[in-house]
This record gives sequence, C-alpha cells and structure tokens, in this order.
Amino acid sequence: MNMIDTTFGVSPRVLALRSQRSALIAANLANADTPHYKARDIDFGRALANAAGDAPGTLRRTSERHLGLEGGTGSSSSSSAIAGELRYRIPAQPSLDGNTVETDREHAAFMDNAIRYQASLNFLNGRIQGLKLALSVLGRVRLAQVGARSIGKAVQILDLTVAYARDRRQFGQALGDFQMVQQMLAD
Repeated sequence: MNMIDTTFGVSPRVLALRSQRSALIAANLANADTPHYKARDIDFGRALANAAGDAPGTLRRTSERHLGLEGGTGSSSSSSAIAGELRYRIPAQPSLDGNTVETDREHAAFMDNAIRYQASLNFLNGRIQGLKLALSVLGRVRLAQVGARSIGKAVQILDLTVAYARDRRQFGQALGDFQMVQQMLAD
C-alpha cells in the first residue's frame, strides 16, 4: 500500500471513476440523435469495489511482483477497472431508430455525477488542507526544537567560557578579573 492510499483512501479512485462516468454520460448526450446508439453507464459501486480490489470473487495483489490480470506486473489502470462494469442502459421508452439515449435521464445523471464529483473533490481538498496544516505545524515545531537546541548550546558555551575565565591566570590574577573580559562576558 503506497502513501497516497494510506493518506487519502479511496478518494482518488472515486474522483477518477466519477470523471470517467462524466465522459461516458457526455458521450451518451452527444450521440442522442445517432441511430442505433446504445446508451452506456457505469455500475459505480461495483467499479469502485473493483478499483479498490474488494469486489467479490476478485484476486487481490499483495506484492508488486505478482502478475496482474493483463499479464504483466504493476498496477492495472483505472480504465480497466471500469471496463467490466460498463452496462447498457435500458430505456423506459425505446425510440423507433434504436437509439436508447433518453436526454432527460442523461442530464439528470450528469448533474448528479457532477454534484457527487464536486463533493468528493471538496472532501479530498479538506484532507489536503489538513495535511498542509499538519506539515506547517510540524515545520514550526521543528524550528522551535532547533531554536531551543541553539539556546542550550549557547548557554553551555557561556558556562564553559566563564569557567575558563575563572580558572585561567594571566599576570598573576584570574582572566575574569580583567574589566575588558568581564564586559565581553556580560555582552
């Protein structure tokens, strides 16, 4: 499991599936007047389960070295996750030219999908903002730790310098007894 999966869960897959569903519904609307065109849609629940690897009867890869369904190693693309979930729509009232696109139903499905896409995007954006906040707080904490260590080292150096000035003798008296040394230590 990679870092994106652990951080964001299924949200990126949901966005990808919603985007593909929007393209599919847009294609249905674009072909509303094409004779014998069959309207298609995605079974979203099953497609999401396939993308997450939780669909009943599917195998789950537990290692990158396992072979995928397409025969090679590596993860399968999200478009292959919906390939098996593509369904033809059954119209409520079939047209004479064999076209199964019902524009009112397609518009409603498109708007519903757009609203759900935006909600998923807002949820993911909230997660990203939370991570940015956590990282900025972590950066400030790290900066405070570095500052505290620096102050600690400065105090330690001052203590060593004072001890040296007290112990070191020059011209028969301690180095710390000279006025210039006292002023330098005071600063």
